[in-house]
Amino acid sequence: MPITLSKTKLMAYISCPEKFRLRYGLRLKPLKDDPALLEGRAIHHLVESGLMYAYAIEDVLPVASMRFWESTPFESCGYDSIKEYKHAQALCLAQSQKFLELIGPMQVMAVEKEYLAILTDPFTGEVFDDITIRGFLDVLFQGESGPAVIDIKTVGRTPSMPIAHISLELALYGYLLTYPDYWDAKPIEVAFLNLIRTKEPKITWDKAVVDIEAFEALVTTCRQVAEAIRLGHFWKNPGMHCGWCSFRGLCHGNNLLAIQTFGHHVIEFYQATKDVMAYQHLHNSMNPQDQAA
Repeated sequence: MPITLSKTKLMAYISCPEKFRLRYGLRLKPLKDDPALLEGRAIHHLVESGLMYAYAIEDVLPVASMRFWESTPFESCGYDSIKEYKHAQALCLAQSQKFLELIGPMQVMAVEKEYLAILTDPFTGEVFDDITIRGFLDVLFQGESGPAVIDIKTVGRTPSMPIAHISLELALYGYLLTYPDYWDAKPIEVAFLNLIRTKEPKITWDKAVVDIEAFEALVTTCRQVAEAIRLGHFWKNPGMHCGWCSFRGLCHGNNLLAIQTFGHHVIEFYQATKDVMAYQHLHNSMNPQDQAA
């Protein structure tokens, strides 16, 4: 069974295989967008737009903001009132302008650049043609030694420790950027750009370098995850991350929350697919949200 793995899919499976099953197997999606996640996406989009078109930033940002919110109307969002919805738009635009001032000028080559690669061992050259790696690089810019990668994170507080040097997702981006010339490639500069939404917006940089050893570890992880998915190995991994997971109502047996999040048909559908063997033989059209569409 061919499998395509992205950064989001990898991180979802590693954090909680059951979350992966619900999101990518059953394709369950909340009826409405969570305001915090929505605003994070809005700022992400506006900052990328501002970095890419810095020469016309005063014109670009308002247009980018308008188009983003037009694609996410009030009815699809979890805001309690139109007033809150409009306040979020103004706040995201103002914070994005501040973040861009703090970032300053940058030689941006591309934003949301898509890469695809057939999984290949960087040391042996062995090709695993049933596994495809896909990624969208938030920002590709000209670093000191060549093309470099920035992954944008929108957070509510300053991260407690640097993690770029051990990040699987940054290794994935470096892997895609150097594919397939791993032996000849220079180490890739990577960084998390943390946009911190405190009362006074601020940013922090978390920088590292990834090389062929990081790519080898990534290939091993991708192979293990792909094999586990093929075998139907999905289990719950409870922890602090459950607090902001959309699926906590289903996993924790809170039927009221699950219905509020996904709709009335979700409980029966979820119960019918808890058995792994039954899940593996279900047709995608059984998803009640697909039927409704």
